[in-house]
Amino acid sequence: MYPFELNIGADARYVVIRSPKPTFWVTMACDELAVIREEKPENVPDYNAAYRKTPEDLFHKELRIRPRMDAFYVPDNMPVPNFFIIDDRNPVKKGKITYAVDLPDAVRYTDDERSYPRGVRTYVKTEKADGRTKVYFKTTFPYERFISLCKAFKLGPFYFKTEPGTKLAEKDRYAEFTTYIDGKKHSVTRLPLKIISIPETDRQSKLLGALIDYRTDYALGWPDFLNTQKRLGMGEILFLMPMTLKAQGAKELYEAAKKAGFRIRHFTVPTIVINNKYKNLPDYRCVGMPKNMFGFCPSYRGKYYQEMLDMITETVREFPPDYITFEDECWQPAQMNHSLDCSRCQEYRKQKGMDEKRFIQWVQADFLSHYKEAVIKGLNGHKYPPISHYVLNPFAPGYACRLGSVPHLGGFDLFPKYADQLHMSYYGRDPRQMQAVMRKAFSALKDPRQLMPFLTGGSGSYTEGAMYQTTEHLILEAFMNGASGFELYAFHSLESPLDYTYIANAMKQLLPFEEFLLKAPLVEVPGKSGKLAVTARGMGDDLLLLVGNYGGLIPAEAEFQLPRKPAAVTDLTTGKEIVPAQTLKLAADKNSYRFIHVKYAK
Repeated sequence: MYPFELNIGADARYVVIRSPKPTFWVTMACDELAVIREEKPENVPDYNAAYRKTPEDLFHKELRIRPRMDAFYVPDNMPVPNFFIIDDRNPVKKGKITYAVDLPDAVRYTDDERSYPRGVRTYVKTEKADGRTKVYFKTTFPYERFISLCKAFKLGPFYFKTEPGTKLAEKDRYAEFTTYIDGKKHSVTRLPLKIISIPETDRQSKLLGALIDYRTDYALGWPDFLNTQKRLGMGEILFLMPMTLKAQGAKELYEAAKKAGFRIRHFTVPTIVINNKYKNLPDYRCVGMPKNMFGFCPSYRGKYYQEMLDMITETVREFPPDYITFEDECWQPAQMNHSLDCSRCQEYRKQKGMDEKRFIQWVQADFLSHYKEAVIKGLNGHKYPPISHYVLNPFAPGYACRLGSVPHLGGFDLFPKYADQLHMSYYGRDPRQMQAVMRKAFSALKDPRQLMPFLTGGSGSYTEGAMYQTTEHLILEAFMNGASGFELYAFHSLESPLDYTYIANAMKQLLPFEEFLLKAPLVEVPGKSGKLAVTARGMGDDLLLLVGNYGGLIPAEAEFQLPRKPAAVTDLTTGKEIVPAQTLKLAADKNSYRFIHVKYAK
């Protein structure tokens, strides 16, 4: 392990470094830790701020059901979901689990009767006493099954809301989360209660197709769903297909979304449907592939392949989409290695006269190319919906099999002939990397309508800690470097209303410039920016400039020489005007950014 320096920012005698329980990644380890005493720095108001936070019990032996954060956030202007986490260190893994949330009467809970997985959250009753409301829940699962499901998907969603302008006395600003086992109180977690207002946009996105990757059944249970999406600045509604065809209320939601002006995107999972429907069936898998492995032979074109194409046609005919995204993750390294040993694949390869590496790229694209035919077959006079594939990005190396890296899903063999949009993904917390991923594709294609990335939501897509502000940074960098929209993986990674605050803040700044961002090229603005991340888009008399001090521990400054004299300079985050000057000086606070609109004089 390389030596590193960890700035604690506090007087400490002991330091505990804790990492989440690993799933499929190895967590940090070190064989020596040296703590060097340092005097308190001068003029640093945040020094020792750690001791002003809610204390956290690191070494308990309980089952705790609670928010991940050290505060509980409730919105006062729109319903958005909260999710809870499971902190289980109880040595006795048995008993019937129930749980409750205690809040001031001013906060209301709306029960939507839906959770995912079904049965982890079932509303039981509400009790009121002494100005407080206590909402009780139960699970239909046994102890260990409940724990495993909640750790995989988090627990929720829960919809708590209060009215705009709600004021609470200091003594009432707390929330309690109680866990019961076999009806007996087991643990209680008390956290500060924070009421927040989520920024609202004054326009529904039309050209920028921003959306959140939620399941259709979540949408059906989300109170005031369509109006809330509009106020957040979203422009599309996603339907998980073909499951939606069987969901009660889906047709009504589809019609209401169309009427409200939203565009419809199908998120369709063809090979996943076949794998789930015909478990352990070898017919459609590569010859020799284990029956329990998720996979689909890229050379197979038999009856199960045709059933899959018919399913695509049916969903398009039943719910005509404006866009359609396919998810097929069946050709990762292990599956590709099986393809290299598959007699069916080898026979097809020889018919095409290709070497193995060329074939394994081409055959993935050939497999998926017929999806487009199936879509067109189901249109029935409706407008053709641009097609995309999850994580398709020919500008990235792709997955590596034993022959080396192979462009995922066929790369440029699939795009742009059979796919109209790229769905590159960045599931990390470094906005500079998001900038690099998007800029490479945008510089080559020049057309934002072809770029629709997947980004990481509030807590991260897997097991990262909360990253709320970073979500805003990622969205800004994605749009400024060529995206025409975004999707967040996964819905349950948006753990609290605080996540939506940062999403909405980014959209509120971007939406007034959506037409500009669909047309304006990247431009260079000379100057001194040091280690700051700089992105500029310019067209006509307008310039947008994004300067990021992402991860910076101290404030940083930049200076730019504008090519023309500006008539107006506006800070889009604050809405305040900056004195216009051809030499533009900007200071960005630590782990923050400046987003500037320059209007040049005619």
